[in-house]
Parts: sequence; structure tokens; C-alpha cells
Amino acid sequence: SWNENLSHKYNYHFEIDQEADLIQAIESAPYRVKVYGSKQSSADIAAGTETLIDMTGYDKILSFDEDNKRITVQSGITLKKLINAIQEKGWSIPCLPDIDTVTLGGALATGTHGTGRDGQLLSSYMVHCRMILADGSVKEVKDGDDLMDAIRVSLGVLGIFSEITLACQPIYTLHLKEFPMRDQDWLDQYDEMLDQNDFTRILWMPHTDHGYVILGNKIDPETPVKENNGPDYLKHRRAVSRMLYKYTTRFPWFTKIANKLIYKLFFT
Repeated sequence: SWNENLSHKYNYHFEIDQEADLIQAIESAPYRVKVYGSKQSSADIAAGTETLIDMTGYDKILSFDEDNKRITVQSGITLKKLINAIQEKGWSIPCLPDIDTVTLGGALATGTHGTGRDGQLLSSYMVHCRMILADGSVKEVKDGDDLMDAIRVSLGVLGIFSEITLACQPIYTLHLKEFPMRDQDWLDQYDEMLDQNDFTRILWMPHTDHGYVILGNKIDPETPVKENNGPDYLKHRRAVSRMLYKYTTRFPWFTKIANKLIYKLFFT
């Protein structure tokens, strides 16, 4: 898991870098299978699974459709690699999540979404895909098919994503403002913030009486902006969080202390 506090045994393991390998792994697996990518979940969702399929090597960019602003990729690609590729084309996907280290296939299957007034599911930009079914057969699904809405949050039960085509939009510049705010204050202003900003995200921090508010609005790329990224040590937030929360499953009482420490260090 993400914070490395969960593990379990398995009997079979496959590493995938082409669709034929994925089909063979599914066909030959004697028991139920789970696919995994960057292992960013904190849940023990894969516990007890006999067969694991590693999708991290299945991450190629297959094609661009310049006329329709579409990209086709293998499902193990990380959002970071995907974003870099479409940004070079002057494109964007305007509903990305907080982190870019997850694989596209996992993000789609688990209903990953954007944040803000017009936020949608990432899978709402999927217009075509190839899926490998439990018997190893390939099924293609395109936008408008009856099955498409079902696979947009399928959790892998309808098949495993193989190749995915996304419809992109023109790139834009988002101006972000971040600041802590007392719980009662952001609760009182929440509807107003949603209405007045293109992007609204609030990290609620239990035991601190505060949330961390992130507001974003689209601006002309040439607009002068005063930039302040805070002290350099903020880049260690994820590592410190992982270290502290690793112990909270064994010592639940430590959660309150961990929350307060992380707030004081990184969100004031």
C-alpha cells in the first residue's frame, strides 16, 4: 500500500508490457486476479488474491489524433506521463486528481475525479477502450455504447483496461491560491467558493479545527503572478505523512498527534 503498512502473500505474479501478455496472464491464472500499478491506495483491497498482474510496464503512448485532440495509450501509463505528452500538444484534461503518480487504468476504474464547479469523472473523457475479459477475449467499447457508463467506474469487475482513448481539451493556465482556514469559516463560505471559483478543494484536517483551502481560476498565460511556494521543506510533506500514518493502524491513538504535527509542519 501507499504507506507500506499493508502486505499479503500471493502465488502468481505477471509483469505486462504488451496486450498479448495481459491476455495470456488472465487466461492462465488459476484463480481470481488483481491488477496493480503504483500501489497508491491505503486500503487492503488486494488481500487474499492468488494472482497479481503488474501493469506498470504497460505504459506506452500509442497514437495521437491531432484533428480531434485525442490520445490513445496503454492503461498502465501514469497520469504524469500522460499529462506531459498532451501538454506538449497544447492539450489538457481538466479534471485531474491531486496526485499524478497513479496509473490511468486504476484511476478510471476507481472513479477518480476532478475538483471544482465543473468537475467531472476522469472517465467522462474516455471515448474508446479495449478491455480484456475474464476468458481472455478482447472487447472494444466506444462512447455511446450501453456498456460505457458501466465501465466508467467498474472497479475491474467487468474486465481489465488494456488500451484507452481520451478526448482532450485546449490547455489553460490555472492560478492557484492556498491558505489555511478555520473549519467554521470555510463551512460558512463553501457554497460561495464553489460558485465563484473554477477549482475549489479543501483538505479537512481532523483534530486541528482547520481546513486547507485551495482555490484556482483560469487566467491568461501572460498574466503576471506573484509566486510564493512556501519554504523548501514543504516538498517533504508526503514522505513525513507516510512515515507518521504508517503507525496509526497499529496505534490509533497516535492519529490525533500525527494530524496535529502534519498541520503545524505543512499547512500553517
